[in-house]
Amino acid sequence: MLIVLRLALNDFGKFTARALPRLTLCALLIIPLLYSSLYLYANADPYGNLQNLPVAVVNNDKGAPKNASSSSNSASTKLPQNMGEQVIDNLKKDGSFKWEVADKNDYEQRVVNGEYAFALIIGADFTENVYKLSNFEAIQTDMELLLNDANSYVIHEIAEQIEFRVTSEVSSVLSEQVIVLQLEGLATIRDSLVQAADGATELSDGLKEASSGVAQLDAGVQQFAAALVQLKSGLDELNTSVKALPSGIKQLKDGADQLKSGLDQVNSVTQQLGKYEATVNTAWNDIDSTIKSLINGSILTADIKKDLLDMVNTVDTQIGAIHSAVTEYVSGIDELDKGAGQLDDGIATLGKAGDQLLAGVQQLADGAGLLQSNFVQVTSAVSQLSSGLKQLTDGANELKDGLKSGVNQIPNLSTDDAQKFAEVVTNPVTFNTTTIAPAASYAVGLAPFFMALAGWIGVYILFVVMHPISTRALISNVAPWKVALGGWLPPAVIGIGQMLIMLGALHFIIDLTPVYTLLTVLFLFLMVLTYLTIVHFLVTAAGKVGLFLGLVLMIVQLTSSGGTFPWQTLPVIDQLFYLIMPMSHAVDALRNLLYGGSLDIVLQKSLVLVAYFIVFAVLDVLIVRLRRRWSMKYLFPAI
Repeated sequence: MLIVLRLALNDFGKFTARALPRLTLCALLIIPLLYSSLYLYANADPYGNLQNLPVAVVNNDKGAPKNASSSSNSASTKLPQNMGEQVIDNLKKDGSFKWEVADKNDYEQRVVNGEYAFALIIGADFTENVYKLSNFEAIQTDMELLLNDANSYVIHEIAEQIEFRVTSEVSSVLSEQVIVLQLEGLATIRDSLVQAADGATELSDGLKEASSGVAQLDAGVQQFAAALVQLKSGLDELNTSVKALPSGIKQLKDGADQLKSGLDQVNSVTQQLGKYEATVNTAWNDIDSTIKSLINGSILTADIKKDLLDMVNTVDTQIGAIHSAVTEYVSGIDELDKGAGQLDDGIATLGKAGDQLLAGVQQLADGAGLLQSNFVQVTSAVSQLSSGLKQLTDGANELKDGLKSGVNQIPNLSTDDAQKFAEVVTNPVTFNTTTIAPAASYAVGLAPFFMALAGWIGVYILFVVMHPISTRALISNVAPWKVALGGWLPPAVIGIGQMLIMLGALHFIIDLTPVYTLLTVLFLFLMVLTYLTIVHFLVTAAGKVGLFLGLVLMIVQLTSSGGTFPWQTLPVIDQLFYLIMPMSHAVDALRNLLYGGSLDIVLQKSLVLVAYFIVFAVLDVLIVRLRRRWSMKYLFPAI
C-alpha cells in the first residue's frame, strides 16, 4: 500500500508545486458545482415567475344581444352583459401572467417584436354566442391565441393552457345558470308528478274496491253456475224418469184391467160361494136337528151324547166362523171392486197428468239447458272482467309506485339550494394533493438529474488534465493492481471533494436539504467513484479515444436517464439505455434520498453501481497488465 500511496502523492505533487496547477486543481473541484448550480439557480422557479411575463388580451366582444332581457324564462337573463370583460377581469385576478389590455391595431406587431409573449383575442360574437348556448342553441363561441415561437417555444406550451382555463371559466358561468334553470324545471315536473301520484293512488284505491266487488260477483256467478249444473243434471234425470211414466201408466192400466177382470171372476165365485154356504147351512141345520134329537133320546149313552154335543158345538162354531169369514170376504170383495173402479178412474186421470208432466219437464229441461249455455258466456265475461280489473289494478299500482319513485328521485330544492347545487356541480372537485416524497421547488426537483450529470462531467474533465496511470510505474515491477489503484486514487480524492463542494453549495444556492443527508453523501461518493472507475478504464485502455468514448457515454446517458421526463416516455432505444446505464440508477437513487423516498430503491440502485464499480475495477487491472506489453500503437498513438 505504501507504493500505492507514493504513486498517488506523486501525482498530487504535480498540482501543488506551482500556482497554475493549484488553480487547475481548484477549478477541477468546482466544475460539477458550476454546471449544476448555474442551471438549477437559473431555473429555480420559472413557473412561479410567469406573472412577470407580458401577455396581450384583446377584447372585440360586442356584448349581449339587445333582446337578451326578453328571454325571462332562460338562464341567459342571469349571465353578464359582456362575457369578454368578465373573462379579462378573472384572468387579471388570477395573476398567472402579466395581462395587459392591448390596442386592437398594433397587438400583432408587438407580439412579433417580442413585447408580448403572446396575445389572447376574444371574438366579437363571444357573449352573443354564449347567450345562444344558454338558450339551448348549439353554437360554439370563438377565441384566438396569437403565438410566436420565435419568442420561446416553451411559451407556446404554456399559452395553450389558457385555452383550457378560459373555456373552464365560461363553462362554469354558463353551466351554473343552465343547471339552475334545469333544477327549476325539475321542481315544476316534481310538483306535477306529485299530483299525478296522488291521482294514481286514488285510482288504485278505487280499482281495489271494484276488484273486490267483481271478486264477490265472480264467486256468486260461480256458485250460480254450479247450481245450474246441478239443476240441469236433476232435470235431465227427472226428464228421463218422466219419459218412463206413460209406459208405467199403461202397465198400471193393464194391471187395473186385469184386476177388474179378476174381480169379476171373484164376484162370480163369491156368488157361488154364497150359494154353497146356504146349502151347507141348510144341511147343517138338518144334521144339527137330527143330532139334537138323538141326544134328547135315550138311545145313546151319556158319554156319547156329550161327545156328540161337543162335536156339534165345535162344528157350529166353525160354521159360524166360516160364515163370518165369508161375510167379510164378500164385503172386502165389494170394497175391492169399488176401489178398482176408482183406481181405473185415477189411472185415467194420471195418464192425462203424466202427459202434461212429461211436456212440462221437457220444457223445463230445455230451458235449463239454454240458461246454462247462455250463462257460460256470463261466467266468461265476469272472469274476463275480473282479470281485466286485476291487470288494471296492477298497472295502476305500478303507475303509482313509479310516480312516487320518480318524485323521490327528483330533488326538492329551494331556490337557494338549487343555486348552491349549481355552483358545486360546475366546480365539483376539490383536489387535495398529497406528495409522498415532495421536492421543495422546481430546482430541487431537477437537482438529482443535474447532480448525477455534473458528477460525470467532473470526472471526465479530470482526465483531460490528468494521466490515468504513471508511465514510470507501468514499466516497473509494481503489481498491476497497485499501478491501477495508484493512478485511480488521486482523481478519486478530487471527485469526492467535487461532490462535497457541490452538495454544500447547492444547499445555499437552491435550498437543497436532503432528507437522508448522510446517506446522500455516501451515495454521491459511490456514484462519483463508479463514474471514475468507468472513465479511468476507458482512458487507460484507449487514451484520447477512451476519453472520447467517455464523452459519448455522457451524451447517451444525458438523454436516457429520465432526468426531466419519465423514462417510459422516452424512445425505445433510450428506455433500453435507461435500464443498463449507471447514471439513470444514480438519478433514481438521489431522488429518493433527497426527497425522503424508498430506501429499498436506494439499495437496489446502489447495488447496480457497486456492480459497475467491481466490473470496471477488474477490467482496469487487466488493462494495466496488458499495457505492459508495449507496441507501436502505445509508443506512437494515432491521436
